[in-house]
Amino acid sequence: MNDFFDLDAPLFRFLTRVADMVILSLLWLIGSLPLFTLGISSTALYYAVNKSLIENRGTVSEEFFRAYRRSFRQATLSFLALAVPESILLADCFMTHYLKGQQAATGNPWIIFTVLSTCGLAWMIYNAAYAARFDDPVKKTVLQSGAMALLHFDKSLLLLVVLAAFGLLTAFCPPLILLAPAGYALFARWVLEKKVFYQYLPDLDDGIDKENKDCSHQD
Repeated sequence: MNDFFDLDAPLFRFLTRVADMVILSLLWLIGSLPLFTLGISSTALYYAVNKSLIENRGTVSEEFFRAYRRSFRQATLSFLALAVPESILLADCFMTHYLKGQQAATGNPWIIFTVLSTCGLAWMIYNAAYAARFDDPVKKTVLQSGAMALLHFDKSLLLLVVLAAFGLLTAFCPPLILLAPAGYALFARWVLEKKVFYQYLPDLDDGIDKENKDCSHQD
């Protein structure tokens, strides 16, 4: 019985992790309310998941706001650089799909716009994680994250499929929104850190540490 109330017991550790994921998901949702901050909120979420949930350093809120302050310019400007063309592609996608339904010849390119907007979404996922992982200028952040998304197409496809699965699960069970953002960030962290980023920086220890290391990508 005493083990049941032990703070180091597996049950309490599990409940603590779930509570941390709920807090992070709420911070991400609130931080993304002005849509232009969606990029920095996603970067801060990725950073906090790695630092707090994986490495057990600090609290989730401390790490989230630390990344929010430190990477605000890099993550926000790089996100906007991708979000503007992505918005145009999505608008073209919906418009051409509508025209195709009306049997209009101008609706035929909708498949092209769908593919391009999907690739753009993968690029944005990489961009958010890259901004958390590397201290680089905005232009380099955009270009390097795009190159990684293209070179690691299989990982990009996996990230998109799992993102769609998370979206469908949340649509069928809305309360999952309290866990889905942090849960997806955990999955993205596993894919990107273990299978992508460390092909470029194999000499660094596991994890993100912008405070004590220069994590800029060296060509």
